[in-house]
Amino acid sequence: MTELVVKGLTFGYGSVPLLKDVSFTLDRPELVCVIGPNGVGKTTLVKCINKLLKLDSGSVTLDGEDIAGMHLMELARRMAFVPNRLDSVFRTSVAEMVLMGRFPFAQWANSDRDLDVVDRAMDALNLQPLSHRDISELSSGQMQKVLIARGLAQEPRILILDEPTSNLDVKHQMEVMGFLRRYAADNGIIVLMVCHDLNLTAAYADRIIMVSDGGVFADGSAWDIMTESNIREVYGVESKVIDVEGRPHVILLSGGCR
Repeated sequence: MTELVVKGLTFGYGSVPLLKDVSFTLDRPELVCVIGPNGVGKTTLVKCINKLLKLDSGSVTLDGEDIAGMHLMELARRMAFVPNRLDSVFRTSVAEMVLMGRFPFAQWANSDRDLDVVDRAMDALNLQPLSHRDISELSSGQMQKVLIARGLAQEPRILILDEPTSNLDVKHQMEVMGFLRRYAADNGIIVLMVCHDLNLTAAYADRIIMVSDGGVFADGSAWDIMTESNIREVYGVESKVIDVEGRPHVILLSGGCR
């Protein structure tokens, strides 16, 4: 089983650290959600894990190997990162965009296996009807699904996503979260994602890492993390947490900001 160990991770923009001595281990196939208020470093944390940012101190090891010494192409064969948007959109079809996920494995030409992996990734997210559509013509929600499919096409042992539901409507948010949880279990991989929606996280996450003040405030199951006291301490709001079909559901109380 794949093991990701984050130990003493510290990172800052300039002289002030944003993340300080962050440590946790992921070692089982599950959907892990990172939550916390805006600006606490959730996206920065996952970018540090994926080597998009260089740590100030600490380490991230993948199956005992420090990623600092790994070539980016080698890391991409084992870990995929899905951003919540593309900074620039160039003209290419949906199928070609998803096929880019096979780049870490590419030879001189795409193999039958590459094409089969892409087809399965597109099938999983119901993208086949859009196969020949230019990505510039897609809605933001459709584009997000294409980016997820591209990540799946890498066949990663760890799939990292930065707020993958942020551009989706409620129905598609639920579909994507349910899909990611099942995909982790069915394929034996770790899915680590940044999420800002407390109830979406509570309903689907197998494990939640709550980040506050530069570190891990709490780490555990939905019932462990989604407590009224944790929400008050981290988000500065009053809430009521109830049981809905066996999962916690957060009701934010009006006038409950402190």
